[in-house]
Amino acid sequence: DELEAILAVMPGERRTHLVSATFPAQVQKLAETYQDNPLHVEGTRLGDANADIEHVAHLIHPRDRVSALINILLLADAQRTLVFVRTRAEAAQVANSLEEAGFTAAPLSGDLAQPQRTRTLNAFRNGAVKTLIATDVASRGLDVPDVAAVVHMSLPMNALVYTHRSGRTGRAGNKGRSILLAPIAGARRARRLLAEAGIESEWREIPSANAVRKQLKKRARRHLNKALTAEQSFDEGELEYAQRLLEGQDAAKVVAALVKRCQPDRHCEPQIVSSPPPPRSGRDDRRGPRRYESDDRRPNDRGRNTQPMTRFQINWGLHDGANPGPILALVCRRGNIDRSVIGAIDVGATSSTIEIATSIATRFESDARRPDPRNPNLRITRDGSALRLLKANGHSGNGSGYKTNGSKPNRSKPNRSKPNGSKGNRFKKRR
Repeated sequence: DELEAILAVMPGERRTHLVSATFPAQVQKLAETYQDNPLHVEGTRLGDANADIEHVAHLIHPRDRVSALINILLLADAQRTLVFVRTRAEAAQVANSLEEAGFTAAPLSGDLAQPQRTRTLNAFRNGAVKTLIATDVASRGLDVPDVAAVVHMSLPMNALVYTHRSGRTGRAGNKGRSILLAPIAGARRARRLLAEAGIESEWREIPSANAVRKQLKKRARRHLNKALTAEQSFDEGELEYAQRLLEGQDAAKVVAALVKRCQPDRHCEPQIVSSPPPPRSGRDDRRGPRRYESDDRRPNDRGRNTQPMTRFQINWGLHDGANPGPILALVCRRGNIDRSVIGAIDVGATSSTIEIATSIATRFESDARRPDPRNPNLRITRDGSALRLLKANGHSGNGSGYKTNGSKPNRSKPNRSKPNGSKGNRFKKRR
């Protein structure tokens, strides 16, 4: 509307140049309306802007957004990173969280006065600020060279916004990365958005704390090896002092001590995040419970478990990062049992069930109810179902897959028999 208002008061005889980063249908219509047989000049072929950008997507829990971002920034090796959020309040909150963690970060939103906006952008350009947290409105016309990565901390509104955001990196022949943090509930929308943008993104698990530590250690050693192999000159005093350090001491210990002291300072420790598995192609994240056997032996080596089982429930499901390994460890610790008395584990959307041998169910229930300072919010209770006798062939399959019974949950009428509102389909094993 603003452009049309300006053009309406322009003289009839004029020369009009229309410049746009992208040419959606609305811009094309504007050109056809106000330009007569224009010459079309492309600085970059449509779609080529993404040729130098690596697109990566991570499925995360909303509570882990900042922790996931911290791990990403720790691996960024102090490179210039642009983080996109939806609102100015988010921009301020995320910037504050990063500053508390030791990073140099600043928010950029539409409510900044022009002098403050200029100072913030200059600090980002000259490297005084390594991480800029921006809203989509504030990023319009943003042209900062050498942005190593763009992080979509909030999902873009549409494919065009994703393209605009991602285009802030990988410019002028440089390589760049576009990292999408997709919440579990938005996995389907994220996949659709990427498809509409014509992007083939690689879904990966968010870097764990241990993975970040290992990567930082490898990077420090590479830098050290590079420094040692580079041509260097030492004066006489430095060589004499080095010789004295080695006299009467183990050379390996001397070198190890020096290496330890020259490790680069971290902004903060890597964060612990619960990483959901990447979404499967053609499915969303709400595909109901999944069943696992607690025995970690090869399928063909599993014994046929015929002892009666009692089912217990845990208020921990896929939406909170549950998977069979941590559930098994938690149950063994809380109930003071070992895995030999544990049957199948069903991991649902918001809760999970686990089968415990009936012979020790009463003692297990008593022990599992005790307060647990490590996981005070997780509760293990009896599921309320009758004792279940597992048939000889009921848990001896090869674990190659499971299928639903074909029914769909009634979303308008929650299943009241399922605790915590879980409506996942029951799974049956293929025989």
